[in-house]
Formats: sequence, structure tokens, C-alpha cells
Amino acid sequence: MGDERVEFRAGRDDYGMARWVDGLVQEREQRGDELWVKVLPAFSASDGDARWVRQDEVRGAPGSA
Repeated sequence: MGDERVEFRAGRDDYGMARWVDGLVQEREQRGDELWVKVLPAFSASDGDARWVRQDEVRGAPGSA
């Protein structure tokens, strides 16, 4: 995957709006009929902070085209 930059939905803010966080894709995995993406938050220096999110909760990061 290399340095594929994305944004992933990481909960909601105090106003109920979706909170999007910059991250780097580490891997992708098919689970049943859904695609999951393992994303490392860009602010993190530890692979332990990576998390699995559904593909529909990931979008391309601005300027990453």
C-alpha cells in the first residue's frame, strides 16, 4: 500500500458532526461482503495506533490525488 493517504471517520465531534482524521493505509482485507481498511493515523508514530475501519468510512485525503 505504501503511502496511500486517506481520511477516515473517527467518531463525532461535540456538535454531532463526523470527525475525519488523516491517515495512511497499511492494508486492506475482505470480510464477508465488506472491504475493511487498516489505517494508521497520520499523527501517530506507533503501528499500535492503527485501526480497522470499513471502506465506506474512508475517503481520499485532500491533495492526495
